[in-house]
Amino acid sequence: MPNVGIVGGSMIGLTLAYRLRQRGHDVTLFEAAPVPGGLAAPSAIGPFAYDRFPHVVLQSDAHLQDLVHEIGIADRLRWGLSRAGLYVGGRLHALSSPLDYSHFAALTPLDKVRIGLTMRRVRYLRDGTSLESSGSADWLQSWSGRRAYECYWAPLLNAVAGESHVNASAAIVWTLVQRLYGTRRPGHRRAVYGYLDGGAAAILQTLGPAVASTGVRLELGVPVTRVIDDAHDASVLLQDGRVANFDHVVVTTATPLTARLCPQLSDAERARLERVVYHGIVSVSMLLRKPLGAMYRTGIASTGMPFNAVVEATTLTTPTAFGGATLVYLPRFVAQHDSYWSLSDTTLRHRFMAALGAMYPHLGRRDVIAWDIARTRHAIPVPTRHYSRDLLPPLATSRPRIHLVNAAQCASGVLNLNDLIGLANSQAARLDARFTQTSSDATAPVAVLTHGSEVAR
Repeated sequence: MPNVGIVGGSMIGLTLAYRLRQRGHDVTLFEAAPVPGGLAAPSAIGPFAYDRFPHVVLQSDAHLQDLVHEIGIADRLRWGLSRAGLYVGGRLHALSSPLDYSHFAALTPLDKVRIGLTMRRVRYLRDGTSLESSGSADWLQSWSGRRAYECYWAPLLNAVAGESHVNASAAIVWTLVQRLYGTRRPGHRRAVYGYLDGGAAAILQTLGPAVASTGVRLELGVPVTRVIDDAHDASVLLQDGRVANFDHVVVTTATPLTARLCPQLSDAERARLERVVYHGIVSVSMLLRKPLGAMYRTGIASTGMPFNAVVEATTLTTPTAFGGATLVYLPRFVAQHDSYWSLSDTTLRHRFMAALGAMYPHLGRRDVIAWDIARTRHAIPVPTRHYSRDLLPPLATSRPRIHLVNAAQCASGVLNLNDLIGLANSQAARLDARFTQTSSDATAPVAVLTHGSEVAR
């Protein structure tokens, strides 16, 4: 079996290494950070370990649920009814049930009918590809109307994708609607969410050792500087001066970094990778002495707010998960050149706390037990118009020993752990078939990129 190197130890890289090793390949994984996990890697807030960014499990998240069963932590998965809301015009509105929705005064009865028709229009589409030719904001306003877009759709999209959803195609609406319906359990009209005791870290703490126990070599804290295909093998050049040689290398990093790591890719390939638009996340998290309002996620429709949503994570966890305290996330999705990247931790804390206090007047600074601030530049690829045709990265490259598997291959625009695990599963199967073919026939045809697809020649 071929010897495979994997660059990047995110949830994609870890799952990919696990699946390829299960198929018999000799695998080495390189991760620049001292611990694997990428965006799912934990941090600390006060005396507690926690997920730097909020993660939730839906009823429809089959890939994630299958994995937690496989690695033996399904007993840590908890399910419960969840409440959601919107902050519109300086007021909080519950939107957790059909009754809440019927009383939502910011929308007229006609607005609500048009929203229902919009959801029906996209719910039964097989995927969102057919919507990629339209911008999300224009498409939603044409179907639901301007008021419904501003008071309902825009806050929902801001909460999961930030203001960059304006630059996204209408395919992101398909993803959002599928996720909304994915919260429903038969017999329940309210959303049912799942949460793993210990968060995403529980997966990493079990999956990491499981990967290592299968024989995968984990090289942690080892940055990669270049990936080279010299026609005889693929070489991974490491920052510490070492060179590791493989039959094949799979690069799982964000596409701008991939373009820099792989200088042998053609100009067209590298330009395609560099044109993928990413937004980052600046997230202020806090432990509070008391709950805010018992809503898991509150979307923000009021202008001038520094964050896109309020996520009260402990509405899903066990009461003792954080010593009885309330864990709240205030995420802001940030464009690459946004001024928020230059703000100090102190400025972010003051700005976010002032806005949260305006939403919840009962909250005072003395109610804050601990803070943490997380930043990441390349969080989620934005599915711009004609994304699948023009920008979706291919699995194969012009260098037959270098392959790409990364989050930008999920054309959804609303990434979650389930999507990343599912991508790794499917790409592992495709890579296994490719590696097996090339190892048995050195002259096997190589797939090349044509109009966003892979075709053999």
